[in-house]
Order: sequence, then structure tokens, then C-alpha cells
Amino acid sequence: MKLEFEQFDQLAVIQISGDFTADDTDRFQRQALEQIDLNVRDFVLDLSESDYLDSAGLEALLWLQDESAQKLGQVRLASLTEQVATILRITRLDKRFDTHDDVDSAVKSLR
Repeated sequence: MKLEFEQFDQLAVIQISGDFTADDTDRFQRQALEQIDLNVRDFVLDLSESDYLDSAGLEALLWLQDESAQKLGQVRLASLTEQVATILRITRLDKRFDTHDDVDSAVKSLR
């Protein structure tokens, strides 16, 4: 998995490319905490380049949502692939996350 972070004041856009699995969660959490230490509180996760999340990847998304909420922030998921949308529906996590068709609309929802 490849992660790219782009920070805008208290908001970070994270592009996740590739499968998000247990092998990637430590790095994801470490890099997300670095953003939180820089006073980022809101996150938009761009999943347009990701086709698979395993249970550990899903737990990492929930972890980020909890960490962000502690700073009074929010997490938005953007540009879901069909496969990721299906995984969220099957696990019923589609009810836990606000999803958007694209990154721009997700960012605007946090402003």
C-alpha cells in the first residue's frame, strides 16, 4: 500500500493506493499520528486507488475516526471503488462513515 498525505491547515487528505491490510496498519497509524501532532483534526481518505480493505484496515479507519473525534474532528471517505463500497456495506460500516463521490465534496463538507 502507498500513502500520500496532503495537509491544509487542520485538514489532511490521505490517498490510499493499493490494498489496505494488516501489513499496513502500523505505518498508517504512525503517519496519521504525525498529522494529528501537527494539529490536523479532520481527515479525508481518498480510496479511488484502493480495491481491498481487510479487517485490520477497517479497524484502522475506525481508529482514525476515534482519534480525530478526540480532537473534535471528523473523517470522510471519498471516491470509493465498487469493491471498497461493497466491503463497507457488508460490514455495515457504511453507516459509520460519511462517504462522498470525490475528494472535493468531502473537503467542502468539512469547511
